[in-house]
Amino acid sequence: MSIMNTETRSSQVIFFLGAGASVAAGVPTTYDFVDQFIEYMGDKDTDEQSKIKDIIEILKSWTPDGVDIEILLETLTKLKNKDQEPILQFCMDGNLKLDGDFEKLIKDLKDFIKSKTMVHAETIDYLRHLRGFVIDAKNRATPTPLDIISLNYDTCIEQFCNIHEMSYQDGFDIYWNLKTFEREDADIRLYKLHGSVLWYQSDRGNFIKLPILSEDSKIQLFSREYAENLMLYPMQKWDYAEPLLELMVRIKGLIQSKIRELGEESESLKFLIVVGYSFRDEHIKKIVWDAARRNTKLYVIIIDPNAYQIYHDRVKYYDSEGEIASHLSGRVIYLPYKFEEIVSILKNDYVSNLNEGIRLVEKCQKNEDIGEFVRWTECIKPLIDAEYHEMVENIIKTKNIMKELDWGLNSKISIKIGMSLLLNKQYDQASKYLDQFYSTIEDVITDLIKGNISESGYASLEINSHGLHEFERVIADLYDFCKIRHKMCSGSDYDVDQLTKFISMFNKILEYIKILPKRRQIDPQTYRPLDPYFNERYAEFIDKDTSTDRKIELKSELESMIKDEETTIIRDIVELSKISSQV
Repeated sequence: MSIMNTETRSSQVIFFLGAGASVAAGVPTTYDFVDQFIEYMGDKDTDEQSKIKDIIEILKSWTPDGVDIEILLETLTKLKNKDQEPILQFCMDGNLKLDGDFEKLIKDLKDFIKSKTMVHAETIDYLRHLRGFVIDAKNRATPTPLDIISLNYDTCIEQFCNIHEMSYQDGFDIYWNLKTFEREDADIRLYKLHGSVLWYQSDRGNFIKLPILSEDSKIQLFSREYAENLMLYPMQKWDYAEPLLELMVRIKGLIQSKIRELGEESESLKFLIVVGYSFRDEHIKKIVWDAARRNTKLYVIIIDPNAYQIYHDRVKYYDSEGEIASHLSGRVIYLPYKFEEIVSILKNDYVSNLNEGIRLVEKCQKNEDIGEFVRWTECIKPLIDAEYHEMVENIIKTKNIMKELDWGLNSKISIKIGMSLLLNKQYDQASKYLDQFYSTIEDVITDLIKGNISESGYASLEINSHGLHEFERVIADLYDFCKIRHKMCSGSDYDVDQLTKFISMFNKILEYIKILPKRRQIDPQTYRPLDPYFNERYAEFIDKDTSTDRKIELKSELESMIKDEETTIIRDIVELSKISSQV
């Protein structure tokens, strides 16, 4: 039997869940697991606690970025099987710094992992928004279950299905049975590439799923044989375990496959939403690369506080020098947000806009190829709302449409790209886009107000009320956008003070806009009392002996100075709020 059924259709949206997708459910990150395990061992045998601390200290000298649970597990396993390590044969004396019962430490660690990954139903409320994706997959022209690939051992998705009365297939009846994935009446197909706390492998080599609440990673079955949790750790990733190998082949075909709707001539777009995963596994990264090579309509959305860095360091290029672009280059949307914060708006604000924006780009390109007039600016709004920044930048650059953008859309582009770069800790690049925004709003305010002095000396501000109302609306929208994105990243590692200062600028501008109409009438004698030059010119202007030609000259100069005084207020607000390019 072929382990890959090529007739099985994938959903248009596929979720790929890493450790970051479960943090909100109380499951520790790979690094937090180590810290919590040390605390957990503090209540156990002091010799074991001392030994695990020694191991971690040695590993820290080798991995300055920190020790995660995968490195710790791999190290313990290698220490346990040190006699099978050929590298030791090249050591002078063959002695290790540490010795002891590493098998017990491994069991303690596996038991601890299991205790932390059996999630409670009340901790996964944020996942309720996945229901919209399930419904969409079922309502398409060719209905399918929603495909979810997970590298996590935890029970988040299983609990989600239980709470919302949805059915799922994960390859098991009771025993492993790959044909269960062919049952398209399920709501979700769940592919757990590294195993699960609910999966076990028995002494006799059987693979079985037992949805029981047990914190012990090894249990005895009614047949009296023992079964151990089937959870795949780093050094085991290419060891033989039938379900995991078959799942790997299956998800490779799943990601690579193209979507073709019934009644549609062209293939549909496909989105792989990668949550809380850094693409450290070379074999998984190569699968996604190859899928992008085979399917030009595959786009990847990375959701992670370090999304930009993950894309640029791990995905965008085939080589570490960043010289050979991968097939994913330019086809990744990097969102630096917490999954639990963005999941509620992911379908409507991101996937829908992305779908629309890419379709418009394809339509414009097709029309341009046959010589028709194309309005590329129509593509920009849905793409920038989806935060597909690379595509927006590419269109503006290659189609030379900057002059066609109105100031509102220009401001939205500058803020959304600049804000994303700021939250992704790319301060140099962020400052360039934000400077564009500062320049734009200064120009807009300058166009909206005009100083005026009547022949009798009555001074006032002329304000374009309609334009001012539109300006206020755009600034308010951008203010809300920045506040919401700040909240979606709260607790992440970025310069909070700079961001807070930047967001406060919008509030100050809105306050200024509200009082601006009250400044229509001006008393020139008190308007700029500390400016002798202004006062002298005004005194000359109202002097009855001043000639008509001179009055005309003075009128123009005084009106310009009044306008400059008002625009200086905006410039001062902006200057105090500017982001430093170097942090």
